[in-house]
Amino acid sequence: MVKTFCAMCEAYNQSPTEIFQQITPLDKLKKQIEKYRLEGNLQPKKHIIFKRKEVKMQELKKEGKIKVSELTPHPKNNYYFDDMEGDSWDSLLQSISTSGITNAITITDKKVIISGHQRVRACKVLGIEEISYKMIHYENEENEIKDLIESNLRQRVLGNTNPVKLGKCFTFLNEYYGIQNGGDRKSDAKILHLKNKENPNTQSELADSYGISHQTMNNYMRLANTIPELEDLIDTGIVTKDTALAMIRNLSDEEQLELISSLDTTKRITKKQMEKYIEEIKSLKENPPKPQDYESTKRQLQNYQSDYADLKRQFDNNMKELQNLKKQIETMNDNSPYTQYEKKLKDSSLLFCSKVATFIEQVGGYAWLIDKINEIPELEREGYIKSIHVIKSWADTMEYNINNKTKEIE
Repeated sequence: MVKTFCAMCEAYNQSPTEIFQQITPLDKLKKQIEKYRLEGNLQPKKHIIFKRKEVKMQELKKEGKIKVSELTPHPKNNYYFDDMEGDSWDSLLQSISTSGITNAITITDKKVIISGHQRVRACKVLGIEEISYKMIHYENEENEIKDLIESNLRQRVLGNTNPVKLGKCFTFLNEYYGIQNGGDRKSDAKILHLKNKENPNTQSELADSYGISHQTMNNYMRLANTIPELEDLIDTGIVTKDTALAMIRNLSDEEQLELISSLDTTKRITKKQMEKYIEEIKSLKENPPKPQDYESTKRQLQNYQSDYADLKRQFDNNMKELQNLKKQIETMNDNSPYTQYEKKLKDSSLLFCSKVATFIEQVGGYAWLIDKINEIPELEREGYIKSIHVIKSWADTMEYNINNKTKEIE
């Protein structure tokens, strides 16, 4: 059993103390050693996951060769990675055509590709019908995606040329390891990898493991949440990663969309050009341009405000007079028809004056529409002019009747 235990430590790249500390009590350790012995010369497992002192193994179930036609791409591969293109793709085809596939691909027990999408793609182009594989059993899709991302990033040496998709990769890894704002992961699970004995506890550690800075990783993650219109420009190369970051830092989603709609997106937009656009937008926000008729309109508004104040004073005086009249009427004991008639005349006259003052107060502020009469839509303009004519017709009729009555008195 001791020899088997030592072999187990070597296979998992762990010291006896590390294995012993993770597997308790002793009878579980014995069962694990016995299981390893019975499995014989199986290659080392890819992951050993210890949680709450219970050991779970993602086992290397099988390896060998498999027909390319039997394999299925992982449904999330295109979400996180683009296909290789250009010189890198040509180099891969040349390498495989001369040297073959040197590293086995990784697949699930359902023949879904985890690592090796581009190698399988190259085999289809070159007419290679079989490929070497390692089959891993995964407990859940989350572990599949984690391996898909990590294996592809490391094999391509951050060769994910799409910065938005690279940001999606780092966003997933941050969530998978429970890293938030650079802090420790909250999960109590401890995942031990053969090559990296310790998983990242902070964003800085995760970024360091891929040879980039914490800030660079956060920039990629920002790009992962960009608006679709900007993502399309990044994908087509019209806008670079740095240019897109300048937009995201300085403009809201609405401002980004408005700016994109105003640009010639058939030509490459440099960071310097984008910074100039952003400065122009900031300048317009801080110092909006004034229309040509700003000063005249401002003076008109001041005049309207003065007219309104005068009318309001008149109205207030009339209201006070009306209240005084009401009080006088209440104290009057004479209920003769003449008094009642006179009261009615006074009240009606005051009410008329009050309503006219209210009318002028409510509509006087719209006199500026006369200066803009040709800009008003046709239907509304006809209604506006008709309303003016109705007021004028009413005023003319009232004036005509007053003049006639005045002549009768004379």
